[in-house]
Parts: sequence; C-alpha cells; structure tokens
Amino acid sequence: MKPQDQIPRQAVNLGDTAQIKRVLDEAASEAIIDAGYPEEFNVSNKKIVLGLLTCSFALVAQFFPKNHPQTNTVQLLCVVGYFVLNTLLQVFMMIFERDVIIFTHPRKDASSSTGIAVSTQLPRFSDQYKIILASADPKASAARSPVVLERSIVDWFYEDGHLADDIFKKDVAALLKQFESADTLREVKDR
Repeated sequence: MKPQDQIPRQAVNLGDTAQIKRVLDEAASEAIIDAGYPEEFNVSNKKIVLGLLTCSFALVAQFFPKNHPQTNTVQLLCVVGYFVLNTLLQVFMMIFERDVIIFTHPRKDASSSTGIAVSTQLPRFSDQYKIILASADPKASAARSPVVLERSIVDWFYEDGHLADDIFKKDVAALLKQFESADTLREVKDR
C-alpha cells in the first residue's frame, strides 16, 4: 500500500498514554508485518483456548439444568475449575507474553530460523516509548541480540494528535534493519 493510499489514523488525545501506546503498538505491528514477517498466532490461540475453557466453567455453573440443592457439587467444581484455569491463563500471559505485542515467524527469504518478538513500553507519566526487537525463540542457535529504540513520543505525533506514520515506520524499519544485522547470541557468547 502506498503512503497516499493509507487511511490516516484517528487523532489521539495526547494526554492519554494508554491510547498513545495502543496507536504506536498497532503501527509498530503493521511495520513489522509489512517488512515481510508474518504474524505467529500460536500464543494468541493458546490464550483463546484457555479463555474459552474458563468461560465454559462459568456457563455450566450458571445454566446447569438442576435446582439449587442438587447442584452444590457441580457449582463448587465449576468455581474451582474457573479459578484454576483463570490463574493458569494469567501465569501463561506473565511467562510467555510479558510486554510482547506481536510474535512473528521468520521472513521467508531470511536465513534466520527464528521470528521476532516485538515488545513495547511506555511508562506511566512518561513520554519515552521503547520498542525492543528480540528473537522469538532466544534459545535457538540463530537467535539474535535484542535491539532497542527509545524515543520521545513527541517525535512521532503532530500537535493535532495524528501519528506521523511515515516517520514512525521509517524508525521501526531502521530498528528492524539493525536487528537483522545484529550478531547472533551464539556469536556474542563465543567472543
């Protein structure tokens, strides 16, 4: 898609850091996908399955066809099952997802056998947005050293609240190029 064909993003409230982070995260994900890295849905799919299983316990507890005294055991099992699966979902997100906004597969024309994990951070009451590109599988032999871009959000937004897509995507593309040329972790360890 050519820049003139792109639909401009809706203006954001420059005082709302959550909205700013959401817009920047979406633009960063688009830039990585546009660079030829297809999104990997494995982690998202696992979260969806765990969430559906969790909700199924709640549905069984709510709509079980028997009356109250006969459903005490079923309701207790459903509450315990809901609690356990919801806890598993939270632990899964803390361990595997962390600050990652997108996992990708490797590019088809790339020699690397690992995709990218794109993490972002925008601390509360700060204007410093950080993008971290790391290998999706840090234990792989082709895993690369992470690269970081930290810049003020003021550099990427106009005064009216619109994102300067071209500038932001150019910065993400430069970061991606830096990541692709970074040494693998194995090369760093061998030094």
